[in-house]
Amino acid sequence: MIIKVNDLKKFIREDINFYLFYGPNTGLIEEIINKHFKPIFSKNIISYDETELLNNINLFKEEIFNKSFFYNEKFIIINRASNKILDVIEELIESKITDLKIIIKASALDKKSKLRNYFEKKKSTVITAFYEDNYQSLLQMVQNIFREKNINV
Repeated sequence: MIIKVNDLKKFIREDINFYLFYGPNTGLIEEIINKHFKPIFSKNIISYDETELLNNINLFKEEIFNKSFFYNEKFIIINRASNKILDVIEELIESKITDLKIIIKASALDKKSKLRNYFEKKKSTVITAFYEDNYQSLLQMVQNIFREKNINV
């Protein structure tokens, strides 16, 4: 399911466990993760790099499928993802694990990307593009800051 950045907050729900964030605006990706995801899942955050994950796939699956006595949910961030990770993600989505949230961060993905197409077509996943800032996005950011600080302009 394709979701715009501004609407993303509405889709941080229990029934959606897989998010693909891609694009050149890595600062905004980090801000969204830090503001909206990490406060909810602050106790059990695990970060992987795609190459690290693919080199140790059995260890990764063990981490995913084993239950913890201390934490109910796991929050996993996969950095620098590409199409190579698609098979692993498909397997995880098909297994329907409920106590898991995964954010996959990728750089620019072209329209022919298998990973991008998979996330766009699935109703149980969210994909969001993070483009470079333009005049409109910067203006909206400034307006939000003024609104938060109660500054009248």
